[in-house]
Amino acid sequence: MYKIFNNTKDDHEVETDLLDLTAKFDAKKILILTGQNSFSESEAENFLITELKDKYTKANFYSDFENNPKIEDLTQAIQKLRSKDIELIIACGGGSVIDFAKLLKVYLYDAGSILDFPSKYKNPSKSQISMIAIPTTAGTGSEATHFSVLYDNKKKYSIASDHMLPDYSILNSSICLNASLKIKSSCVIDAFSQAIESFWSVGANLESIKFAEKAIHLINKHIDNFHINHKDENVMSDILLGAHYSGKAINISKTTAPHALSYSITSFFGIPHGHAVGMTLGEFFIINEQLASMNAVNCRDLSSHMLQMKSLRELLGWGDCISCNDKWKSIMKNLGLNMQIKLNGGQEGVINRLADSVNTERLSNNPISLTRENIIKLYLNIIS
Repeated sequence: MYKIFNNTKDDHEVETDLLDLTAKFDAKKILILTGQNSFSESEAENFLITELKDKYTKANFYSDFENNPKIEDLTQAIQKLRSKDIELIIACGGGSVIDFAKLLKVYLYDAGSILDFPSKYKNPSKSQISMIAIPTTAGTGSEATHFSVLYDNKKKYSIASDHMLPDYSILNSSICLNASLKIKSSCVIDAFSQAIESFWSVGANLESIKFAEKAIHLINKHIDNFHINHKDENVMSDILLGAHYSGKAINISKTTAPHALSYSITSFFGIPHGHAVGMTLGEFFIINEQLASMNAVNCRDLSSHMLQMKSLRELLGWGDCISCNDKWKSIMKNLGLNMQIKLNGGQEGVINRLADSVNTERLSNNPISLTRENIIKLYLNIIS
């Protein structure tokens, strides 16, 4: 069985099935957006064939874009699809697939707003297309957020609009089971990182903390043995729901410094997103407590921030900030996610380029402000 959530009504679970849900939109032209290989490998194809029946055979299909999609991917898709009169997008895939679908949702019939990206573009102000998001990985929570990412010359740009939020999310753990442990590990670390970062984010509020707590509870109880039990559908069901809640959390609070540092790691070294985030996250248990001072905070209230960090550590049950960092490194090791990048020379130049490319918006959400020296030190910890 699968769960359907109405994203526009406080994440309300809906008692229906996919066929009836698509009928609700009365869409004559449906676009099914998928990954190039993951769609059939994940059993998602069989799921949609079974659920959609003749609507599946009548749909348009598109998968001609890369992971971490570039502006060239988007403009090409708009050229190929804008004459199709698409009314409903069903995005079935990982975070890149769902992110790309959100971009098409708002820009397919408003291509002028994305011209001259990234020097000059408009955040979308409307959408004529409805959207259902079906994640095939338990990680990004993209099905529950109103932002997307787009790359230009290896630099990541975040685009945000309430009109990009998918109307509905469908969570089906059975189509998440066939991915490799490497993919699952990167995805679960992304979800866990999002929930943790949301908890300490400057933008956190009572609602985002509620979602972050749910996500942390669901993921933390499985994380130690996930490398062993990742094919257990009950485990994957919890992880998938946890990832969804982590998406709901960052949809409010946004992510923080570990995400800000990760985008360059992914662009420069091809390391999957969640893995890249996890390479620095552990250090922030220490940074966000031990570097805290009145002269180095982005948050409004230092004492409240320290209490929030204490609450997070108690929720995780990992001990003090140093023990939390050690525990995080242990989790990464168990999942087979390497914490080191080996270079054959040129370390200083590479690290300076990485530091120059850090996402400043996400960095400002971190409760403790970072100097360039702090950033370089963090990169030096993982690059040799």
